[in-house]
Amino acid sequence: MTLDHIEHDILRPRFKDPRVHFAVNCASKSCPPLLSEPYRGQALKAQLTRVTSDFLNQPANSRLEGDRLWVSSIFKWFAEDFNRDVIGSTSPTRKAT
Repeated sequence: MTLDHIEHDILRPRFKDPRVHFAVNCASKSCPPLLSEPYRGQALKAQLTRVTSDFLNQPANSRLEGDRLWVSSIFKWFAEDFNRDVIGSTSPTRKAT
């Protein structure tokens, strides 16, 4: 069983939470780093939020340059998981201006 299998064939279909892309992934250099602690039921939501935020707050993974927003290719590869809405998926409380 590979991380790819766990992510795409088990976790994504079952939980339908796009934060899984920032938690369990291919572990290549361009992917979010794997968490160095186990995911635990009681802390899972906080852990998923933390790994997602940590990844997105790295300038190599997302940044605003002038009026252009640069984001990870994860949002393109799995657009359906993010409702094809990068801004809405990265900041659920953010209001459009």
